[in-house]
Amino acid sequence: MLAARVGANLQGAPISQQRNGYDCGVFVVDGTRALVRRLAGRRQADLNLENLVVDRQALQSRLRG
Repeated sequence: MLAARVGANLQGAPISQQRNGYDCGVFVVDGTRALVRRLAGRRQADLNLENLVVDRQALQSRLRG
């Protein structure tokens, strides 16, 4: 809904891939978080997440908090 409101095309939003078989959820959560921040912060947001660095421990801390 946010993407539609700011006129962003999420189909053009590449994202880095996890290098193991168990961090896909962390990539989804952190990638979504990064996209929302970018969409909310700028009119013409850079949606390229190929350099996204996820932090499993930081995510766990946020979820506990």
